[in-house]
Amino acid sequence: MAGASHRDHGASGYTKRYVVLPATARYMIIVYPDKKNQVILSYIPSPAGRSAMLLQAIPTQNAFFGMAKIANTMSVKAEREGPLEDILQKYADYLYALLQASGLAR
Repeated sequence: MAGASHRDHGASGYTKRYVVLPATARYMIIVYPDKKNQVILSYIPSPAGRSAMLLQAIPTQNAFFGMAKIANTMSVKAEREGPLEDILQKYADYLYALLQASGLAR
């Protein structure tokens, strides 16, 4: 998968393995096993998305910037409910097909 990266973080002797996949400009898909060894797919903010969220958190008294914040918040919601959800579903379908092919799907 082009653009995929694997991360391994340990804390107190516990290692959590996960894969981060590209999704949209504001979000990435994260894939990891849970404690029951089931595959979990979710989304997290990308570095650019995180920066945009930080800018949204800055309070402003200017009406123009306030309206811009509202418009950006609405577009973020539309992105999560539209393209991000579609991409997440495509990754889920692809991973399920891989698990089926390897005989690991339940």
